[in-house]
Formats: sequence, C-alpha cells, structure tokens
Amino acid sequence: MLKRQVLRQMNFAMLIFLLLSTPSGFAASVAGLSSWENLNQLEKGQLVKVVLKDTKAYEGKFQARTEESIQLLIGEKEQTLLKSETLRISKKKQGHRLRNTLIGTGTGTGAGLAVGAVTTHNGEIVPRGAAIGITTTNGLLGGAAVGAVIPTDSGEEIYRNP
Repeated sequence: MLKRQVLRQMNFAMLIFLLLSTPSGFAASVAGLSSWENLNQLEKGQLVKVVLKDTKAYEGKFQARTEESIQLLIGEKEQTLLKSETLRISKKKQGHRLRNTLIGTGTGTGAGLAVGAVTTHNGEIVPRGAAIGITTTNGLLGGAAVGAVIPTDSGEEIYRNP
C-alpha cells in the first residue's frame, strides 16, 4: 500500500513539473496585428483563413484586398468578406505536429528522469532504478501526448480586428 502511495506522489510531482514547463502562451500576441496593411504580405493564391465576428470561418486562396474587404477564391467561387465583419485573418502554414511530439517526448523524458532521481532513495519500498524507470516512462508518454495535442494547423495570425 505504501508502495503505491510513493509512486502516486512521484507521478503527481512529475505531472506538476510537466505542466509548469510547457509553453504558457498558446495564444498569439495581438500587438501589431490590428493594421489592415498587414494583408500586404499576402501573395495571390496563398492559403488564408478568415474568421468573421459571427465565428463563421472561410479558408481559401487570397486574391486581393481593398481598404474595405478581402477577396478569396474558395473552390471555384470568389468570395468577398468585409473588413468590418472580420475578426481575424491567418495565413496557413505547414503544421509541426511531429516536431512538437518529439520536443514533448524529450521534455517529458527529462522531467520523468529528474523527478525519479530526486524523489527516490535506495532502501525505500520501490527500488530506485525501478522508480526512475517508471517516472521516466510516464514522463515520456505524457510529454509525447502533450506535444501531439498542441495545435499546429492554425497558421500565423496576421490581422486581428481591434
């Protein structure tokens, strides 16, 4: 019974460490994103995502912009979306799920190893090597899972309506 309690405490300590070590800012900084001029960086045919204030989202190929609207090619149809109704615009980019998973795996493995090494001592109920192995494995799996679920396909936000 005491053996389980020790393992639970080690796993809890590792979970806290993982949560504190993950990037805290998933949301992009909005500084400098309120200028409609940011759309000048888009090239014709580039994939963009436009989210309107009513949360309706459109994904398509950028065609042009005016001071009042943005034009997208969605399938074979051209769609004009008004600036006044736009919440945010992102340019699509390649996702990084594999990279995030590998980073999470490395971070989790290191965290698990550190937690196991710090929280175990020889002569306790669980042999030190086994405890370190358990926390390292749990850290590896937890880190990989966290890395895999980090959003990767939202693209780079270039405009946000103030």
